[in-house]
Amino acid sequence: MANRPWAFLQHRVVSAQVEAARRQAQTASERATLSGGLGTKLTGDLVRLDRMSAVWPNTVVVVFQGDARPELRYPGEVVVPRILPGRDPTFVLPVATGLVTVDVEISNAVTFDGQRIEQVVIRVAMHLSPTDRYRAVAALAAEYRTELADALLRQVRLEVSAEVEAAVRLNRLSDLRRRGLQEVLADRWLPTTFASGALLRDSFEVRSVTWPDPTAQAAGPGLHLSVDDRLHQVWKRVVGSEVRGIAGAQVGGSSTVIVVPLTPPSQYETERVREEYAKHFADQRVAMLMILAESYEDLVREWFRRVDSSPARLLSVEPSGDHQALLIRVSQSARSQDGHTSDAGGPVGTDSARAALTHLLRDLRIEFIGVT
Repeated sequence: MANRPWAFLQHRVVSAQVEAARRQAQTASERATLSGGLGTKLTGDLVRLDRMSAVWPNTVVVVFQGDARPELRYPGEVVVPRILPGRDPTFVLPVATGLVTVDVEISNAVTFDGQRIEQVVIRVAMHLSPTDRYRAVAALAAEYRTELADALLRQVRLEVSAEVEAAVRLNRLSDLRRRGLQEVLADRWLPTTFASGALLRDSFEVRSVTWPDPTAQAAGPGLHLSVDDRLHQVWKRVVGSEVRGIAGAQVGGSSTVIVVPLTPPSQYETERVREEYAKHFADQRVAMLMILAESYEDLVREWFRRVDSSPARLLSVEPSGDHQALLIRVSQSARSQDGHTSDAGGPVGTDSARAALTHLLRDLRIEFIGVT
């Protein structure tokens, strides 16, 4: 009989605390929604417990008592401090089990074709994994204590950044823009768990992407070239070095491959890769143009020299006024070595040579302009 009043009082106190916590949590959630904030924090403050308290809804509490192993308390359960809290204090760390949201910013991710995406912001919604009833949380809290949230969210940012950078690195800029980064990441890239499974991803959203400026790309000194996957695989298998760009075409019975390597391969590697491209196109007469260049003008001038019988008739290479095209001005006649004018009209190079150049400069329209 003596225990009944105490049990009744404890029940009343805990019930009142749980209901007050529920109302407070709901109010906080509404404020976060109205303000557009990121909502619930992953952990609260580590506080010293001086009186009996109940665990809030959508929360577990890690209880630290001296040197003992941290223990967990679940929603509705009561945490009771020790008899002499001044000498032997009890500390508690509340950890949210509901939805937690974090923004991850990735800077200067580089695409497969060498183009730089200045900034990507990914918003990730996640929650603690309930596996083993959150026992892993107690182990992590014992290690990090007040730094638990920072440690877990830092790991989330590292893992998200690594996967986003990998997804960008293995896709061309044009493909990323066509499909959208959200769809690309949803395929298989973004992790479904973080921090060795401590956190589970609920959803994610690509909040913003700062794409490269096509005007700056066309006018700038750098090269932004396409890389054909199949031709690139052949190159890497035989040569092993990286390329700025690689493209090919087979048109009208002729085949051409253009490679812009970072460093020139050996003569042996050059012959080996030419043989592989001949197999690829089933054309033993495939033309392989290996061009070292740092600018569009250098690239086109060397390409012109290699494909046209009268390279002296190339007058200029420059971007159009809107920087969406590359204008190649070609004289309709050219001087021969003996100083006489020769007839050099007609198209530049073969159909496959022009098509391969078009594929290589896929972000720019190529226009040949005849000048008399």
